[in-house]
Amino acid sequence: MAGNEELSQLELQILRALPHVGSIEKLDKVTKVPPATLGREIARLQLGGYIGVDGRLTEKGLNAVKTQ
Repeated sequence: MAGNEELSQLELQILRALPHVGSIEKLDKVTKVPPATLGREIARLQLGGYIGVDGRLTEKGLNAVKTQ
């Protein structure tokens, strides 16, 4: 995921939902995607700097949600 690459709808859904569900483990109920898909997308968002190692949105993640 490059710095100026657009996020997918699922990635945006994950970023928007994360602050409301409180943990990554609860995202499956909100996103309704298979666990493997969800895990892959979360890993991409973490590698892209949108989600921190603590499972919370980083400043970059917060900015992405605000601008999309």
